Amino acid sequence: MQARPDELITLAAESASQDAMILTLALYSGLRRGELGALQWTDVDWGDGRDGGRLHVRGSLDRRVVTGTKTEDSARSVDVPQELLDKLAVHQLSYPAVGEGFIFRTADGRPLDWGEWHKKRLVPLLKKSGMRAPAAASTRCATRT
Repeated sequence: MQARPDELITLAAESASQDAMILTLALYSGLRRGELGALQWTDVDWGDGRDGGRLHVRGSLDRRVVTGTKTEDSARSVDVPQELLDKLAVHQLSYPAVGEGFIFRTADGRPLDWGEWHKKRLVPLLKKSGMRAPAAASTRCATRT
């Protein structure tokens, strides 16, 4: 069966820390995979601690290299709820800025290889739960409508 956003949220809650944060951020923000990969801690506007904040999308990750966004309009700020910022703050305790400060990174600070993460982390998580991976665009649309 195709994974629904609510099922992915449940799966995220049951996943390892970085996997959970990737799934949660993707579902709350609707960002593309490359945009998630290019996010750095300096791209987070933490707001006032009560009413949410913003993620500043400035680039996209392609083969571990940050490039421009997919389109000119893709460079944008995305409003996010306080609940997500609170989860990001907890994630930052385990994954503080190293090197260029990527939010999702390897132990030495390099950005994740998203193809490898998908194949070695996401697909097994979904299989274990009896789900199959959603198309990236359908997950984005489901969260941004």
